[in-house]
Amino acid sequence: MVFVVPTYNLVYAAVPKAACTSLKRAMYRLEHGTEFRGVETDGKRLGLQQAFPTTRFERGDFAQLDDPWLFAVIRDPAERVLSTWSERVMGAGRLEIANDRRMGSGLTRIMRKVTGGMGAQPMLDPRPTLDQFVLNLDHYAATYPAVAHHVQSASWFLGPDLGIYDRIYTVHELDQLQTDIRARTGVADFTIPHRNASPKAYRATIDDLSDAAFDALMTWLEPEYDFLGQWVDMPRRDQRNTQQTGTI
Repeated sequence: MVFVVPTYNLVYAAVPKAACTSLKRAMYRLEHGTEFRGVETDGKRLGLQQAFPTTRFERGDFAQLDDPWLFAVIRDPAERVLSTWSERVMGAGRLEIANDRRMGSGLTRIMRKVTGGMGAQPMLDPRPTLDQFVLNLDHYAATYPAVAHHVQSASWFLGPDLGIYDRIYTVHELDQLQTDIRARTGVADFTIPHRNASPKAYRATIDDLSDAAFDALMTWLEPEYDFLGQWVDMPRRDQRNTQQTGTI
């Protein structure tokens, strides 16, 4: 679902690992004039991502608005994958949590010891190295919804036609987005907070990948770079300018 701000006729289409938590908080505050502190639904207290989940793009979600200003924020595809590893896998320990919920608290310790017998497929380490994660990205995405969601193609969240957007920003243009929203709404104190920064201990860049992992990641992400080619370029191994921002 998109985040609709009817008071100002704005629609924000979110992409995971592209400042979406920060922007949802900002949009909520813009619409309601207060910080998000959870909502009650059917007797349950919902957090931000539960109340406003990042799901498949559907134009019907904002059909009630007349010619709204539709915008999105995107991020370099490789940075999204690296941030998924650093923030979701290592920082938040989401794979260990998933394992514990599925099979009991002892599983994560066992999985670290299991390597598989002769001819057996090793179990996935819930705390893999960056190379292990990237080289087995398909398997991690197929096994863990927390990974699949955060590395899903931007086209799932934005729709196949980016021409419908009034503006698409990169995560490096949040200051410009903040300025543009202030101008469109007249809300002079509108700000975009920074949330879910990747832990410093696990922040990574493409330079931290082995040659094999880098090549595998670029092959995996080639369709994504084609889709977002107007805004981001596929990095080359000799480039040193793709940095993991840690903003979300």
